[in-house]
Amino acid sequence: MMFLALLLPCSALLAPASHRRRPRATLRAAAATWDTTTGPSSTLVAGGGPAGIATAIMLARRGWKNIRVCDRLEEPFKPDDDVTWSDAARFYLVGLGLRGQRALGQLDAWADVEKYCAEVVGRKDWAPGAGPDEGAERIFDDRPVSTQVIARDRLQGALYEVASTKYPEISFDWGAEVQDVAVDGGDGVEATLRLSDGTEQILRPPLVIGADGTARTVAMALEEAAPRRTRITRYDDDNERVFKTVPLDLPEAWRGDINYSARSASGRLNFDALPSGRAAADAKKRYCGVLLLKANDPLAQADSDPEELRALMDEFLPQFMPYVDAAAFEAVAKKPASRLPGFRFVGPRVHRGDAVALLGDAIHTVKPYFGLGANAAFEDVAALDAALDASSTGADALAAFSRARGPEARALVQISRGFDRPGLVGFLTFILPIILDSIFHAAFPSIFGVNSIAALQRQGTFVQVRWAKRKDRLLQAVALGGGAGLAFAALR
Repeated sequence: MMFLALLLPCSALLAPASHRRRPRATLRAAAATWDTTTGPSSTLVAGGGPAGIATAIMLARRGWKNIRVCDRLEEPFKPDDDVTWSDAARFYLVGLGLRGQRALGQLDAWADVEKYCAEVVGRKDWAPGAGPDEGAERIFDDRPVSTQVIARDRLQGALYEVASTKYPEISFDWGAEVQDVAVDGGDGVEATLRLSDGTEQILRPPLVIGADGTARTVAMALEEAAPRRTRITRYDDDNERVFKTVPLDLPEAWRGDINYSARSASGRLNFDALPSGRAAADAKKRYCGVLLLKANDPLAQADSDPEELRALMDEFLPQFMPYVDAAAFEAVAKKPASRLPGFRFVGPRVHRGDAVALLGDAIHTVKPYFGLGANAAFEDVAALDAALDASSTGADALAAFSRARGPEARALVQISRGFDRPGLVGFLTFILPIILDSIFHAAFPSIFGVNSIAALQRQGTFVQVRWAKRKDRLLQAVALGGGAGLAFAALR
C-alpha cells in the first residue's frame, strides 16, 4: 500500500543519521512554543497501535499538519480481509465499552470500527464442578451500551484505514522503531529512529506523543530526565498467569452474543470465550477461547502433550469439548503460552513542558481481564483533545492533560491490581467486596453503589470510582458493625 505524503517534507524532521546526541544547548534551542490552534510545525507519535493512530486522527481533525506515526511492527492487515480474521485463535480480542465507544465517537471513527465488532450482551458462567447443562446465564440489561468485541489488530487496522484514507496530514513509518529519546532541561527532544532497512535517523520534532505501549521508550526518557516528576511504578506480579488461545465453533443452538466462562476449583485453569466476529442466529458461532494457566503448568509450555490437554479440558471444560477439533488440540499444545502484562503506571506527571505527552499503555498497563486498558487509552486521547481545546498554548494544554490523566492512570492500575491478588488477599480485595456490594446495593440502591467492575464500565472517572467504593466500604463496615452490636446486645 502506498503511504500518503506529508504536507510538509519529512526532511524538516530529520538530520543525518548519527549515534551521537546533539549538545544540550542545541536541544534547548530547538524547543519552541506552539499554540493549540495550529499546533506545532510537526508531531511525532511514537507507537502505531490503536491509541497512537487515534491520537494522530484527533490531531489531524484539529487541523494540525505534518503528523508522523512510527511503529516497529509491520503495516496492519486490512480490516475487511475475512480470510485473515477467520483464524479465531491468532489474534487477541478486546472489548470496547462505553468509555472506548464514546471516545471513538468523538473522533468520528466509531462507525468505522463498529462494523467489524461482535456484540456481547451478557455472560454464561459454569461454577467449578457444574455440569454442561448447569451454566448460569446473565444478560447485562443495566449497562448503558453493550460491549463490542474486536481483535486488537483488527481495531488497529480499522483505525489505520480511517487515518490513511481521510487524513493526508498523517504519514506512517511501519517497521520503524523509536529506540532512544533524549530530553534536556530546556525541554528539547531528540528521538533516534531505526528504520526497517537498518539505518538510523535523528528526529527533533517540537512535540512527541509517547504511545508506544509497554516499550515505554519515551516514558523512560522522561523518568531519566526528571525522576521526581515522572516515574514508572512497577508492581511485582504475585499472581502470574499465561494463556493459550483455543478456537471454538459453537453450534447453532448456542448464543453467539455472550461471554462463556468456566474455571476449576483448584485454581489451575480459567477459561473465557468471546465471539471473534458476527454470526447469523442459525449459523455456527466462531469463538476464541482463552485458557489461563499458571506459568509453571506443564500444559503452559511449548510442545506439551495434546492428550494431556484433552484430558484436562475433558475434566474441567466438558461443555466445550465437542467444539474443539483434533487439529486444534495439536496446535494449542504445540505453541508456547503468551504472557500477560504486569501492573504499571507512570506519574505524577505524564508530560514534559510543551514537548512530550504520554498516553495509553505507556502510562497505565493492566491485565486485560475487564477490558479497561484499551478503553482508558481512548479516553486519554479524548482528554488530550479536551485539554487542547481548553488551552491556548502547548505547555498549558499538556500540563492540564497531565493533571487529568496522571491520577487516572494510578487509580486504574491500583483498582485493577486489587482484582488480581491471590489467596486470602484476593478474597479480601476482590471476592468479598463483590459479595458485599451485591447485597447492599440490592437492599439500599440509593445509598450503596454497584460493584467495582460494573462501576468501571459506566461514566465517571477512575478516581471517582475509587472514592465511591471507599465510601461504600466505610458505610458497609458501619452497618455490619452496628448489626453485630445489636445482635450481641440482644443475646445478653
